[in-house]
Amino acid sequence: MKHQHRRWKVCFGKNYWGTQKGTDQGEELHLDREFEWNGHRWLIPALYRCRQGLVVDFAIEVPQGELRAYMEKWGLTENGECTRTLTKAEERQMEQENPLDIGFCASLRLNGVRLHPSDGCGMGYLPGTDAGSDEAAALVHYYGLDETKVWRFWRNSYPWATKSRKSRPKRFRTLELELEAEREQHLAEQFPTPAAGESVTIHEPGNENAAYQLTVLDVRSETLELPDCDGWERPNCFCMMTYRLTPKAEHFYLTDCAEGDHPRRKPRKLPPEQAALARKYRLEPQMEGDAAIAVIGGADGPTAVFCTVRGSAEKTEGAAAATSACYFAPVRPETVTWQAEFDRKPCGDTTVSLICDV
Repeated sequence: MKHQHRRWKVCFGKNYWGTQKGTDQGEELHLDREFEWNGHRWLIPALYRCRQGLVVDFAIEVPQGELRAYMEKWGLTENGECTRTLTKAEERQMEQENPLDIGFCASLRLNGVRLHPSDGCGMGYLPGTDAGSDEAAALVHYYGLDETKVWRFWRNSYPWATKSRKSRPKRFRTLELELEAEREQHLAEQFPTPAAGESVTIHEPGNENAAYQLTVLDVRSETLELPDCDGWERPNCFCMMTYRLTPKAEHFYLTDCAEGDHPRRKPRKLPPEQAALARKYRLEPQMEGDAAIAVIGGADGPTAVFCTVRGSAEKTEGAAAATSACYFAPVRPETVTWQAEFDRKPCGDTTVSLICDV
């Protein structure tokens, strides 16, 4: 195999795939630290001391039964291709349930000084398939991991606290890993836009005793004035709904179930003869480079709309606002279907001692 002939070299700020030429190789410090967190078995096989900072390798074991059930549920092939068409809500749910997508934030505390990651990269290893890359196989081989298991790898680079060489610690007295789980989205009810004054009951997923009353205070169609963007038009019409949630809930959101319109090129001015032919045969002018142009804000137009809740202080106290996706035509509020969701952490934070010089 290719990974057996590669020279093992880990450098600061480099990913698994890029060339390591011209960069200083980190000094490996073998740790082989193992612990359980967030329902998974974690391994910190080694860290690397570089001129710019530290590099830490994470290996997370993913139960094969969990991955197999996930693939069967969503109709995924061994190469990760989906065999059926999914709605937007289903796509979000599939991403949420992906057992290989383990979200976490990891900082280090070296000799009492906190280090934050500046770069990170990850990949997965699947045994017995072509889905595992040479780089993933190299990690399994180098660290002596079980080749029959599913692994999720992650590599973080942590710069020193200051750029001064004198501040870089010559001795590691203590080194702790502080792990924080990323918030996960939990989808609740979908409902069409209620009229002002009407209410909808929302149940928090996974908590049968948690029910909320969403009361609509105001709903209206809005239009934004957007600047010209290199000959591109972006959708600027949306629906804004002001509501109050009782009781209050942190990390509650509303999103549009639809995707909205995509940016489009402005019609080009053609000579009269070409314009007449285009109208007669319903021809669109050729748009070179459409696939190569990225529009800031995403394919749906603006990803965030800043709005002010209007009304008396009594009516707007504790109120929140949600905006639909953006469209080119004015949006009729009754056509919008909302997705309610709650964000919460799947587990508590934890601190793991990696080095303790006593």
